[in-house]
Amino acid sequence: MKKVALITSFAPNIGGGAVIINSLIPALKEKEIDVEWIYLNDKDIERNGCVWIGEPLMGGSLGKDIKNNLLLWIGIKTKAINQILERIVAVKADIYWIEAHNEGVLLARELAPMTDTPIHFTVHDDVPYGVFARSRRYRWLSGIAQKRFAEAMHSACGVDVISDGMRDYYQKIFGINSAVIHRYLPSLPQFDSVTFDVNSLTVGHIGTVYSLAEFRLFCQALQEYAKAKGLNAKLITIGLAREYISIINEFPQLIHDIPQLTETAAIAQLSRCNFVYAMYPFSRSSAVFRQTSLATKLTTYIQAQRPIFAHTPSDSTVATVVSKYQLGVICDRLTTSDLTAAIEQLCKYELTPNCFENARAALFGYDNVTKLEKCLKQTV
Repeated sequence: MKKVALITSFAPNIGGGAVIINSLIPALKEKEIDVEWIYLNDKDIERNGCVWIGEPLMGGSLGKDIKNNLLLWIGIKTKAINQILERIVAVKADIYWIEAHNEGVLLARELAPMTDTPIHFTVHDDVPYGVFARSRRYRWLSGIAQKRFAEAMHSACGVDVISDGMRDYYQKIFGINSAVIHRYLPSLPQFDSVTFDVNSLTVGHIGTVYSLAEFRLFCQALQEYAKAKGLNAKLITIGLAREYISIINEFPQLIHDIPQLTETAAIAQLSRCNFVYAMYPFSRSSAVFRQTSLATKLTTYIQAQRPIFAHTPSDSTVATVVSKYQLGVICDRLTTSDLTAAIEQLCKYELTPNCFENARAALFGYDNVTKLEKCLKQTV
């Protein structure tokens, strides 16, 4: 049995990265790979097989956070990061598996010269230009973070990434070869047939809205389309981020927010919608993000098995998946007239038989477990 210490800058029950990792760990155990999850978080979540090693190194009050991050990202080891590193090296493992979100990059870079234990590096979002470049607080760190990110990747014995676009991007800018590993979905859920009300139009969305401006345009278009067709429109948002909650006040009759649901309950809710909405931002600063990231909500939508309205430039990973597997309609425009036309197109759209199963099998099948097993065992 190989012992793997998984290190993340987030708790095992928070975010898309955790969803992806949690889908793979049980299957890895069947491959004689035992994973102990070591994480940073504000508090211990007290979960079996998981070890809390301290609070995040990033975040907090603005002034303190800026000073702290300047030190961390230029390579000065603070007392806090030294304490975290000491706790990590005290864990006996055959492999350190580090997820490259925020502090994960720094920990991988600093850990490599401290230990002979090999490091495997997993990237779900590009930190310098996929995360920091879109952040008001951390935008100034992008250039420095790019250097640290490259150092961390080169120090690892192996790298896996979340999309073909990300693999090609890192090969081009860093000369790094990587495996593409997605979430593992063993099967799709089965639903009873749904009869939709011909006088209503219900749209579903889960998780983060990446740009309020684009989302607002879609809401306006949906409202206009429904009015023109004499339909009662409803947009169900599940887990809408608190910073975007103000948009509910702009569309009080349209948006119905459900603050929190388990994914199983969310999938059941979304399966009763006419279609679901996915977006990636159109701005130039978001290009790396949309071309390399792959939103975890896409796997939720595939499980819900409803047509997808992909509101995104055609260069995004979401557009690629929706187009390749014929899962819905792509709208790469930012006018309400174009959006209403795309909504009408999707309302008439006929899904091809087995399109969601084809996408699941090709992208989210057992091959992801096999590839991760190979990565981790080759690292030793």
